[in-house]
Amino acid sequence: MDDILKILMLEDSEDDAEIVLQLLKKTSLRFESRLVMNKADFLLALHQFNPDIILSDNSLPQFSATEALEIIHQRGLQLPFILITGTVSDEFAANIIKLGADDYILKDRLVRLPAAINSALLKKRSASGMKLKEEEIMFNASLLAAVGQAIIATDLEGNVSYWNGAAEKMYGWSAPDAMGCKITDLTPSPEAKEYGNEIMEELKKGYSWSGEYMVQRKDGAIFPAFVTISPIYGSDMQMKGMIGFQTTFPIAKDRA
Repeated sequence: MDDILKILMLEDSEDDAEIVLQLLKKTSLRFESRLVMNKADFLLALHQFNPDIILSDNSLPQFSATEALEIIHQRGLQLPFILITGTVSDEFAANIIKLGADDYILKDRLVRLPAAINSALLKKRSASGMKLKEEEIMFNASLLAAVGQAIIATDLEGNVSYWNGAAEKMYGWSAPDAMGCKITDLTPSPEAKEYGNEIMEELKKGYSWSGEYMVQRKDGAIFPAFVTISPIYGSDMQMKGMIGFQTTFPIAKDRA
């Protein structure tokens, strides 16, 4: 979003619109605005003005805030929407929020509008951030799913939180069966348990650990696996778990 906030006002009274603008000019908001009074101009402004937020009166001649919200949803626009109205019933207020409006302000209580605008913008940024994070996670997961190596992630207690397709083939456990289970139950190995303390000490230092030891499939078959395990950190930079990359053929060992 640009530093200058683009406010689209849907209002059939120029005087009421001017009162809102004068109030906003007294705040620290840097904005430009466009006033529209009918459906045709509203549709045109969505395309040409490209607003950051919409302030809408409840009812205009042959148009309404409810219809404006429906248009926004139909177009897949994630625009903060605040209703500004003279009077409104509790039932209508609840319904307009349910339809997707961020807030409603009575015209005799406009002093609350700047705070409502800031809240709506913060809500949008938060939602956008979450959507980007979800898309990033899905993209990374699709990449990991396509990797030929078995990739397994666990929390600090060893409970599986990720299990890709190669891990399914390597160990015989499906991802749904593996999720939430202890990794030591899915790939039992006395050697792995012996290395447990050494592995955790390296991870706590921020290092990866690499080594080769015997593991076991679901059907009981024993085979050697070369494993590289790395720590997983949260946004607070605290270790939250670990992720392992595993192959079934020997590779020259290299301590990271």
